[in-house]
Amino acid sequence: IDFYALAVPLYMPSLKFYRAHRFGDDRPMTYSSYYCKNPTLDSLLPKHPTSVHPLSPEGQGLEDEQYWLQFSDFYTFPHITYFDDMEDLARKIEHNDPLTIRRGMISENKKRLADFKQQMCDALVGVEANRQTPTEYSSP
Repeated sequence: IDFYALAVPLYMPSLKFYRAHRFGDDRPMTYSSYYCKNPTLDSLLPKHPTSVHPLSPEGQGLEDEQYWLQFSDFYTFPHITYFDDMEDLARKIEHNDPLTIRRGMISENKKRLADFKQQMCDALVGVEANRQTPTEYSSP
């Protein structure tokens, strides 16, 4: 998502358009040409018993894929424009203000960086609080 970090306005297909045109066929590991081509493998990867998700990330159905895509960066980050068809894309490109979108992305990037820095500081405080320093050192 480097384009987002650079605040380049992004136009992404809506989930409906994404699936209607069969993008992302290699998303599940079990059918990916990058991983393996064993369609029976998904039966070996059962849903974890405590999972809060109703569908398997390895599921092959449209519903499975749309469910999991909604959690990807492109569908969770703000200031990304979605289109339902090519006419919708053309309309949005013509009428959207890229500078406003860019400013929103820059603001979000600053917020995400500040949140990350705070999380790192919190983690380091936790490490420091639990650090045990040896009082003596022995040679092997």
